[in-house]
Amino acid sequence: MSTYFRGFGSMEWMMTGLVSVARRMILI
Repeated sequence: MSTYFRGFGSMEWMMTGLVSVARRMILI
């Protein structure tokens, strides 16, 4: 999985961050 994320780049990281924020908002 690590290689997959690395292959994508920062774009994937941004998407993951957005999802994390959305999940936190829903949780709170």
